[in-house]
Amino acid sequence: MTAHSETIRQLVVQALLNRTLAEDRVFPRRDWPVTSKDMPGLLVYGGRESGVSRGPLGFPAFHTVAFVTIDFRVEGKDGQDADDVGDVLSTLWWQVKAAILTNDAILRNVEQIAEFRCDEPEFSSATKRHVGTMQADFAFRYPEDFEPVITESLDVVDAHADMAGTFDPTGVYVDPAFPDAVTPAPRTSGPDGRDEGQVYVDFTS
Repeated sequence: MTAHSETIRQLVVQALLNRTLAEDRVFPRRDWPVTSKDMPGLLVYGGRESGVSRGPLGFPAFHTVAFVTIDFRVEGKDGQDADDVGDVLSTLWWQVKAAILTNDAILRNVEQIAEFRCDEPEFSSATKRHVGTMQADFAFRYPEDFEPVITESLDVVDAHADMAGTFDPTGVYVDPAFPDAVTPAPRTSGPDGRDEGQVYVDFTS
């Protein structure tokens, strides 16, 4: 079964395809080898999560936040400087933000897009052309429940009743079904030690 965080990451990839300057150069992992022909490009990956409990009762249930990280890669053209590459990064960031925040498939699969942030771009001129990189994170919040796995079947229900309102004021009964609950005689209320009712259900027959 695919984790919901992975489903969200895949939806982010689909939301970005051909919606930005990167066109179809949207790569689904962080270690994708990016060359000049792959830029401008986006690397989309996840893996970080946090969760806050929805309460102390019942099975574990959380408000989970899954983070999807996007790495931006932009290479300038001949004669362009870092400012020119920065302008492309800014445009690409705006397009990425719009594509994710307005995508219906993503919005239907999360409770809330809780946060996004974008780091300062970095530039390198180690080659003839300037290369700009940037990283952005989106936080997607959704409910997550962990119900216990039932490994044993319920075959029989055998319920007995020794009631408080129906009682023998003076009777003493041997081997009562609920010895710790019996009111000593003489009594003005039950339980008195009698098995006054039974429900037996066999689910195997």
